Amino acid sequence: MINESCRLTHSSSNKSDDGKNLTPTLQLLNVEKYRVQLNIAGFNPETITTKVEGRKVIVEAKQEDRQPNGDYTIRELRKTYELPEHVDTKRLASYVTPNNMLVIKVPIYNPETERRVAQVKNDNQSLTQFGQYRDPLFDYVGFLVGSDFQSRIVDKDAAQSYYVTISGNDGNLGTTQSNAWRTIQKAASKATPGSTVYIGPGTYYETVTILVQGNATSGPITFTSLNPNIRPIISGARATVASSDGTLNLIYMQNKSYLRFVNLELTNLTKTECSGIRIVCFFLYIEELRNLLIHHIRGGGETGGAMAITVYNKDQTKSRSGLIIDNCTLHDCQPAWSEALTLNGNVEQFQITNNRVYNMNNIGIDFIDAAQSYYVTISGNDGNLGTTQSNAWRSIQKAASQAIPGSTVYIGPGTYYETVTILVQGDATSGPITFTSLDPNIRPIISGALATVASSDGTLNLIYMENKSYLRFVNLELTNLTNTECSGIRIIGGGTQIELRNLLIHHIRGGGQTGGAMAITVYNKDQTKSRSGLIIDSCTLHDCQPAWSEALTLNGNVEQFQITNNRVYNMNNIGIDFIGMY
Repeated sequence: MINESCRLTHSSSNKSDDGKNLTPTLQLLNVEKYRVQLNIAGFNPETITTKVEGRKVIVEAKQEDRQPNGDYTIRELRKTYELPEHVDTKRLASYVTPNNMLVIKVPIYNPETERRVAQVKNDNQSLTQFGQYRDPLFDYVGFLVGSDFQSRIVDKDAAQSYYVTISGNDGNLGTTQSNAWRTIQKAASKATPGSTVYIGPGTYYETVTILVQGNATSGPITFTSLNPNIRPIISGARATVASSDGTLNLIYMQNKSYLRFVNLELTNLTKTECSGIRIVCFFLYIEELRNLLIHHIRGGGETGGAMAITVYNKDQTKSRSGLIIDNCTLHDCQPAWSEALTLNGNVEQFQITNNRVYNMNNIGIDFIDAAQSYYVTISGNDGNLGTTQSNAWRSIQKAASQAIPGSTVYIGPGTYYETVTILVQGDATSGPITFTSLDPNIRPIISGALATVASSDGTLNLIYMENKSYLRFVNLELTNLTNTECSGIRIIGGGTQIELRNLLIHHIRGGGQTGGAMAITVYNKDQTKSRSGLIIDSCTLHDCQPAWSEALTLNGNVEQFQITNNRVYNMNNIGIDFIGMY
């Protein structure tokens, strides 16, 4: 709220047209005014209505923009202001300034001030202190009841405007078009709550990290086009600087609130994991993406993850709420394993409306209630965080030691020479941990060609788990393990909710007729705690040497299982067997 000083005025003349002296004219500027200033850029002033309901003044506007091809967008505005006491709504006035600011003024009459004026006017003794010969032009009554320089205008929403243009300079103030900034990043570092950043036409080759935010009192910060008919372009054609989470993005924000992005174009970004706009972690309220055009965000064809808009929140204690994505057009991106527009994690109370999505190589729009994603790639490093493709882990064992309940471990294409012991598990609240392929069309390979380290029960296995629950293994290939007793996957002990789906397990061998080399073995000797809820579905098992055992065997206290749609061939003994006692 900004207070402006207001001055008492006096009659410029104390004579009538016929030259006769007049009595002093009393013009009190002690009358307060309530003033609202609202940025209405992009709206036709003729569509704006201002009305008073009780102690509120309400501003509404609706703008329809039609294209020659018949497409159109509709933008709406509604803003409510609480009026102070003693306003004279019959004298409300409003107008639009040349810089697209709606100004509403309404006088405030303070009963106490009016009482004091009347009292002084009726009290001749109050004026005797000024002597017998008083200046007929001076307002003695006004002087007694108020100061010449009292703050009398309550100025609400006199928001700041900032400007970014191709011809600007980041050394400028940025407050007018003639002293505009050059980069959007400058505005994203300096804009104040409630302000609007107007971006001029042209192409801006930069990646922008939002370092500012609005608030509930002053309102959001808006980034929008200077010309409502020409979207400024943010291009990633020269982008090299990654965001703080390791991904590459045209606009990136973390833990920010009260922001609006309107009428912008984002394009030409290429990286294995990137986004036009990436919003991560929690914020309190209000994030608006309106009338955006986001296209040609690409990342290596089927194996990349190049999304138009990504919203992630891993914080289970603070939700991301109040998100609005409206009237946006998204096309020609390569989300591949992900989605063009995705809301993932603790996100609630959102509005995704009137958007057009086309020419994507995977899902268009998806809402995922997921906690965490991890990544393992051949080029990764176990010293990394593992939370993105660009900072992926190197080994599956690292993920099998660190993944949290409800998370998904995405394993990139290639061959991983390791044996994996599962040390983590999901739970009934957060859900299972899923180990799956990063590319749905390419199974990662876990190879035992270099395997020497036995599991805790003395056998050699590509994947081993003991007394674990809530785990899923999907779209993996396990192969090339040789030992007298070994398995592609070995599940020991009691537990529940283990799923093996779409696995390819082959060439698990162990010395011909005398060996015991199985594809999948499930053993439970515990008579007090069963192994239940097991699903083995759509798996292909071939060229193993179970010999005295079976290629796929369930043995002991195992119940309530589902073994369906599997293909088993080229074994030197029984293919599938269920045995009641171990």
